[in-house]
Parts: sequence; structure tokens; C-alpha cells
Amino acid sequence: MGQMAWLSHLVDTENEKELTEFLKGKGFKDPKFAAKEFLKAGKELSEDKLAKEVKRATTLINAASVGIRDE
Repeated sequence: MGQMAWLSHLVDTENEKELTEFLKGKGFKDPKFAAKEFLKAGKELSEDKLAKEVKRATTLINAASVGIRDE
């Protein structure tokens, strides 16, 4: 697995301990802080992605229900 893919995997799985060790091996001066920041950024990206998916689904539902009338 490539280095970026491994980094992404560690962030996605929220494995702070292994992420810290990985970053330490890459020469980060404060790997614990860096790991927390990577995890925070990963969480924000996940939340943004989820928000976009909800918005898209809502748009599709609204478009599909245009011709439907309540009886």
C-alpha cells in the first residue's frame, strides 16, 4: 500500500495510535498534534460529504414528487 493510501486508511479508521507512529516515522516534530489535526480534518471531510449526499437525495426526491398530489 502506498504511503498516502496508508495515511488515508489510518485517518478513515480513526486509528490515532498508529497514525501518530506513522507520522513520527515521517519526521513530524509533534506527531501527536499532527495526528489529531489529521483526524479532525478527516471528520470534517466526512461530514461535508454526508451533507452533500443528503442534499442530493433531497433534490432527487423533490424532483420525483413534482407531479404527485395528495388525495
